[in-house]
Amino acid sequence: MSKVAACSGGLGDIVYAVPVLRQLGVTRLYAKVAYYYPPHGDMCSSLQRLLAQQGIECLPTSGAYPPFEYEPGLTFDYDLDQARKQPWRGRNHIITSYLNQFGLSHDGWTRPWLKVEGEHQFGNYCVVQRTPRWRSRNAVDWRRVFGELQERYDQVIFVGFPEDHREFRREVGAPVDHVACADVLDMALLIRDCRAFYGNQSVGVVLAQGLGKEYWLERNAMKQNVLMGTPNEHILPDPNWPDNQRITRPWQL
Repeated sequence: MSKVAACSGGLGDIVYAVPVLRQLGVTRLYAKVAYYYPPHGDMCSSLQRLLAQQGIECLPTSGAYPPFEYEPGLTFDYDLDQARKQPWRGRNHIITSYLNQFGLSHDGWTRPWLKVEGEHQFGNYCVVQRTPRWRSRNAVDWRRVFGELQERYDQVIFVGFPEDHREFRREVGAPVDHVACADVLDMALLIRDCRAFYGNQSVGVVLAQGLGKEYWLERNAMKQNVLMGTPNEHILPDPNWPDNQRITRPWQL
């Protein structure tokens, strides 16, 4: 019998939950409605097409409640928010926190878990998503990184909110192509077919991991809960954190 789950987390948290939901037998997920800047809709609608391709129906529930609380009368079998209570949550990968919470197998947890269908993109291009979140005390020289990307790829595509694109363009001091994605599936298709992804802790890097793409990460120096340690993972150099290339991963499995 199929199960139902609910989650207060953001886009990345929910995409990370997909392999966990499969183990749990969940086919229906309630996601809280968090509205974005127009015309981007809300979090639930942004996820629906991608999750549908993973065999999960995404349904809206009120976003007026804090984590661990949902609108009265909502029924479900699993509350994904409970993984927020896991010890070492900032050091363990988010997927392993979910697995630990629900007592699930860790076998193959770093293997790509997303399959997305849609029209193929062609060309020697990379995708960048850089958000203002999780950047405390970071000093990656994105102007230099962007210059290297221009030499390496025929096109550099920025995905994300318009205000993030404006800030990135200001930081690198050059025009940057911006593709406005209708939802997370559109972004996943761009990342699926790109040569590599570059960004910080955002849904973009979650998609890159889920699709098994080569990616370069501006890591949050205070946490390591998105690090997988796989061969396709690379850390962008940061002068504030010269030991970025020697990250320990004390996962509590």
